[in-house]
Amino acid sequence: MFKNDSMMTKIRSSLVKAQVKVRNYEEQQLKKHAKKLQKSRKHQKNLEASRNTKTSKVAIEKWKGDIKKKGANVVKDLDEYIKNETDQRNKKKKSFQNIKSKGIQKKKHRPGKDTRTQNFKRKQNPGNKRR
Repeated sequence: MFKNDSMMTKIRSSLVKAQVKVRNYEEQQLKKHAKKLQKSRKHQKNLEASRNTKTSKVAIEKWKGDIKKKGANVVKDLDEYIKNETDQRNKKKKSFQNIKSKGIQKKKHRPGKDTRTQNFKRKQNPGNKRR
């Protein structure tokens, strides 16, 4: 079956529109994924920066305390204090297991119908024991 030129142009234009639609959708998905990835990287960077500032503050406080106790001539350099704090922070790895949930046991599901009927029959006939 042959189609005239006007019908073929309509078919071609609809195919091109469909291809453009698919291409636009794929581009949107890629942009969305890239945006999520960028947000997660930024979040990790911010977390690392906040950890570094916390350890630096702790190290500075220890350094100041040691200066007051021992004197400025005896105390090590501030960089060594910061290095020690970061080493201690890296050694302390958190376990991701929830401590509160250790003692809690899961509820056991109700046994299936076959098991319930077998248990019922055993209760009815106590003389018949399985070995």
